[in-house]
Amino acid sequence: MGTTSADEILTHVLCAHARLRERSAQLTGDALEAARAAGHIRGLVAELSALVADYDRLEETELVPLLSVADAWGAARVECLRACHARQRGALASVAEELDGSGPPAALIARIEIAIALLVHDLDEEEAAIPESDALASATVVTEQTSG
Repeated sequence: MGTTSADEILTHVLCAHARLRERSAQLTGDALEAARAAGHIRGLVAELSALVADYDRLEETELVPLLSVADAWGAARVECLRACHARQRGALASVAEELDGSGPPAALIARIEIAIALLVHDLDEEEAAIPESDALASATVVTEQTSG
């Protein structure tokens, strides 16, 4: 069992946000269309879904405990964070369901772009909702604890 400072957690989370933003920026309309034409769109959606799932797990294990004890709004911040995660997973699941559909390719590309835009918007919202570092400074989170 170890402890992690608020600054370490925030750095880790913000690095994960940066990786998601970087990958999202690479997935423009042209890149998505090229992936679709090459038969790689399913893999691309699976990759994006895996990145979001990893990011959700990171925030659940590191950021949620920190937000929970940071201030009086901790529970509301956690609820908002979880709602963002659910919305992101839902958007990607909706896209995945359409992969086998007979809809027009342009519509599928547009749905993926919307899911990516939602993800980036939620990253911005999450970062805005993180309390100032001085409010988090006294919070320390126990990591790798398996029971009580």
